[in-house]
Formats: sequence, C-alpha cells, structure tokens
Amino acid sequence: MRIKVIKIFGWLLVLTLLGGGLYYLQLSNRHKAIVKTTILHKSGLGGDWQVSYGDRQTDFYSPLFFIDNIYTSMEGPKAMRGFQINPNADDLVWINGYETTVVAADGVTELSRDFMCHTNLDYYDQSYYSKWQIPNRIGSNYPRLATLTNGMESYHYPEGFGFPIQANEYLYLSTQILNHNLKESLFGVRHKVSIFHQADSPDIKPLRPLTVFMMLPYDGENPFDNEAAKTDPSVCIPVETKNHSYQDSDGNMRSGHWVVFPGKQTYRSDISAQLEVKDSIQVHHIATHLHPFATSLKLINTDTQKVLFTADAENHLDRVGLAKITEYSSIEGFTLYADQPYELVLEVNNTSTTKQDMMASMFFGIYDADLDARLKSRFEN
Repeated sequence: MRIKVIKIFGWLLVLTLLGGGLYYLQLSNRHKAIVKTTILHKSGLGGDWQVSYGDRQTDFYSPLFFIDNIYTSMEGPKAMRGFQINPNADDLVWINGYETTVVAADGVTELSRDFMCHTNLDYYDQSYYSKWQIPNRIGSNYPRLATLTNGMESYHYPEGFGFPIQANEYLYLSTQILNHNLKESLFGVRHKVSIFHQADSPDIKPLRPLTVFMMLPYDGENPFDNEAAKTDPSVCIPVETKNHSYQDSDGNMRSGHWVVFPGKQTYRSDISAQLEVKDSIQVHHIATHLHPFATSLKLINTDTQKVLFTADAENHLDRVGLAKITEYSSIEGFTLYADQPYELVLEVNNTSTTKQDMMASMFFGIYDADLDARLKSRFEN
C-alpha cells in the first residue's frame, strides 16, 4: 500500500513538473523573466539588497540579475524595495540628484550601461502630502520622483533646488535590466543606485515632481490588427493592453507603450490635461524617458508651435541602444500657462528591419511655491 502511494505521488510530481514546464514555455519573454527572477531571489541565490548610508549620498545595490537572454525595454528581470534615506534620523533632507550604474556580481566592477532598462524612484504621496497638510494633491499625479533610463543614467537638479523629505520617510525603488544585443550569454549584473541629498537649509527651493507621457489611441476591440498604424502616427498598436493602457474622457482607449514600424515617423500627443495648470508653473528640471530608435522628444506650445525644450536622443551606431538623452536643468527655468495647450512631439527613426516598442515620457521638476511658503515659515518662527 505504501509503495502504491509513493508511486501515485511520484507520478503526480512528474505531471506537475511537465505541466509547469509547458506553462513556462508558453509565457512571454517578460513573464519568463519574472518567474526566473522570483525563483532566483526567493531561493536566496540572487542575494538581497545592500544599502550604504552617508551624509550626502545613499547607495543601494540591487540583488543579482542574470543576463541569459535578449531583453528589450520593459522585459528584463527587475527588483523592487521600499527604503529610507536614513532610517536612524528624522531630519529634513533635500534630494538633489540620482544615478544608476551597472556593476558586475562583485558589486565593484563597472559594466556597460546598456544593461540598464530603467530605475524608478517613487514617493508615497498620501503620507508625504498629509505631513505637509496639502491633501488635495493626493492622487492628482503619479507619485514618481523620476525615472532614469538607458541614455539618461543620472540627473542633477539645478543649484539651489531639491525635493524635501524626512530622512526616515519611505520611498520606493524599482530597477530593471536590459539586453538588446548579447545573445547566448550568461553572466550576473547588479544595479548600483545612488541618491544624492543635502542637509536642510532655508536657501533651497522645493521642486514638485510632475509626470507627462505620450498616449496614442488604439482600437479597443481589435487592438493588435491595425494596418493603418503602420503609416498613420495618429493611431497605434499597443505592445499589450494589460499595462500602460488608459481610457480618455471620451471613452477611447490609449496606450503609452506602443509598436513602431521600420522607418521614420513623427508622433504627437496632447498633454494639457496631464499638466493640470491652474495658473502657471515654472519648470526647472526635466528628465526624459525614451526607448531605442527615438531621436528626439519635444515639449511644444501647440498654439504657437514654440519649442520649449528638446530632449535629443543619441542612438548607438554599432548596436541597439541609447547613448545619451539630453537633460534640462536650469535655475531660471521656463513657464507653462493655464490658458495655453501643450503637446509632446516624438521623432522616431527605426533603422531595424522589424517593429520595435516605444515609450516617451518627461518628468518635470516644477517650483512648488505652496510648499516653499510652508518651509520658509519654519525658519521665520
């Protein structure tokens, strides 16, 4: 009887493994990466996050990722964690810069930044704005401080500006690897993420994060079969419909992650509603997120067609990937007005022979007059 039970369990185990294997083989590349990374990190083989705290800089070393396949944008293994600038202090500090480098498994040897898809730094807007007693901002905009991306692996706010936060207040960090070019490789990489900050001072002006991104309409009933999208930039084929899909005020479906076909194309997307300008806003910093084959992303006044900022994207000539994206950082800044419409204009030159995926976002740092008044009152009392 006992032998019979063991045989039954043995066959069940074999069937489970076969079923799991067949299920795994049917997954997309992105979901295969999720399965592999989960097993790697849950088993402890990938290690855990490591943190180094300092007076002006906090460094985070991600768990180990493996480059074992081609991973295009948004496909590769990733890791996430909540963190504090300094869990042992409650002083106000000012974040003024952000950088990600790719290192080998030893955590020291620097590798190509082609293996960095993006690093996202988010804040918890409910707790953050509740502390400053500005509850109307909660949920008004995606609470992303910035995204670093292949081609823009670091940024710095202009002198005298920063994002104020208590050192022991939680932020949220996620980082993802990229590999457009190396086939049949197997090696480990880690991401070193550095958050630069400085001590509190009445001379620093606060910047408020504001995210805007391109969204293009697609056929909600038949999203992946639209021949017009090959030549008409006013519509798109989404990469998928589960993520980065949105419904506008008219009920139309739009995608922030879409397919671009070989050749040159210009895409336009109105961002006036995303800006939510009540009177005027002063922009002092812009970090831009793009995918390979993008050549520029412009912020334009739609009425006057005045270009307020151009993020030029330099693509590698000998491989797929972005070498550099222009950063905007200015003490003087420029102004956006409530009674004027604005749009993002994206130029793409897909020099490959196949379709590619695309995203285009700008992460603004705008002067926060309301918060500045609250901060200044601390030193006046």
